[in-house]
Amino acid sequence: MELLIVMIIVAVMAAVAVPQYRRAVERGRAMEGLANARQAAENIITYWIINDALPDASGITELLSADVLKNNSFTVSSEIYAETETDNQYITVIRKTGSGWSYLFKTIFSKDGILSIECKNYGDNDDCAELGLDTDLY
Repeated sequence: MELLIVMIIVAVMAAVAVPQYRRAVERGRAMEGLANARQAAENIITYWIINDALPDASGITELLSADVLKNNSFTVSSEIYAETETDNQYITVIRKTGSGWSYLFKTIFSKDGILSIECKNYGDNDDCAELGLDTDLY
């Protein structure tokens, strides 16, 4: 009987701890994605300043090859997008997994530097809020 009670207590503790652990691991991955987003924008801005032009898709891939793509948890867009209402540009770093996590970091920048990094939900869920990333990150 005592063993059964101990097993029930352990099961309840595991039911509480496992989701918290998964969230903490994913938040760590998100911080890596945030660093990737920042580094991608800084590399592009440096290229832009030196060459007085934005890189094309192959140039972006070359700029991001070693520094930014440290692992395959995130996909960095190979395209720079222009914001319609300003002269600012942005690039995205996307995390989409089969285990349910889906969000992206939108890094907005100009030739003068990074203006903001935002976490955006990528799908129907609210992963940015769940990971505590639902505010302007830069």
